[in-house]
Amino acid sequence: MGTRRKSSFFRFFEKGFASLLVFVVCGLTIPGQSYSAGADESSLRSAESGKGVSERLETLTVRYDTTQQDEDRKELEALYADAVVQQALRNEAEQGKASAQFHMARMCSWGAGLSKDAEQAATWYRKAAAQGYAPAQVELGDCLRLGDGVDEDAQQAVEWYKKAATKGYSMGQYRLANCYLLGEGVLTDYTDAVKWFRKAAAQGHPAAMTKLGSCHYNGTGVKQDYSEAVNWYEKAAAHANAEAQNALGECYYSGQGVEKNVSEAIRWFHKAAYQQYTPAQVNLGNAYYNKKGSKEDYAEAVKWYRYAAENGSAEAQRNLGECYFHGEGIEKDHAQAVKWFQEAALKGDAPAQNHLGNCYLSGRGVEKDVQEAIRWFTQAADQGYEPAAKALNELQEKAGDEGKGK
Repeated sequence: MGTRRKSSFFRFFEKGFASLLVFVVCGLTIPGQSYSAGADESSLRSAESGKGVSERLETLTVRYDTTQQDEDRKELEALYADAVVQQALRNEAEQGKASAQFHMARMCSWGAGLSKDAEQAATWYRKAAAQGYAPAQVELGDCLRLGDGVDEDAQQAVEWYKKAATKGYSMGQYRLANCYLLGEGVLTDYTDAVKWFRKAAAQGHPAAMTKLGSCHYNGTGVKQDYSEAVNWYEKAAAHANAEAQNALGECYYSGQGVEKNVSEAIRWFHKAAYQQYTPAQVNLGNAYYNKKGSKEDYAEAVKWYRYAAENGSAEAQRNLGECYFHGEGIEKDHAQAVKWFQEAALKGDAPAQNHLGNCYLSGRGVEKDVQEAIRWFTQAADQGYEPAAKALNELQEKAGDEGKGK
């Protein structure tokens, strides 16, 4: 663990009252782009010694919008919660300063320092976006794409993402790439998706690096190249991007694009799993389960399946149910198995629906109920799950034989 930081509130006052003046006068800037409104030469020179809140907000905003790290958001929220900072922001926002309008919007959007108000957030974002402030253009695009505080309009969202992207703002490039990839507000165009992911990735945007790796892995918009996929996953994983860490683990586990190495795969799964990334928790559970080397491996598998199951993963819920059913890594308990099969089955997981059907058919962990078994077998069979279809056929044949008196 790192050294505990002083709170943002105390760092602010350590810089002195001059920092507040710098913040009020100078506004927020983004590297390579000038968003300051009305800052003159002398006020900028006065910032050299103080820096203070304005620089901290700039650093945190750019970093959070790039990496989405919880630590940066918490520090931003701590600044927003300070009454002096709030008043300074409000004064500047009402005077038309785009950076302050952006932060007012964020306070409303997050409910940090101000009451949560999606409509008011969208209003402030629009004011700042209209002045060409790229971070606000991205956030306004998000509001339009999700219908958060405004009427949903994916096409307008794309237009705002384009404005930010063409300014060189990496989050705008990333958002635009996703729209091209998924066909949201624009026709699907994998080539354009790769182009914009690449631009954002070149600026160090970890999520864009991960998506670019996935495009190379799947051959989406580019020629399939597992080695190049691994290259981008490694870059993103070095920035602690959990999705990339998990993807890199999968490459090591399968030997795609890199020499197969189960221990290295587990190491990367661990990194992502400790960030609460559910797919990595499932993969980690599977990796330990498939080792089948000792009771400890099964117990470790159960631990990670449980984490993922409690996070809502249907696959993990089904796998945890199987561990309970067979007594692998945990004491056998058919009732608990049924509980977890039910959780996964209700999410539409066909193997879990089939397991649940078998439990009702045999009366293990639940009262025997043939009609309930048929209901679950049917749901699984309708998804093309062969074992369930076979179970239904056997039940139908048995019913036919009984009808004939055999």
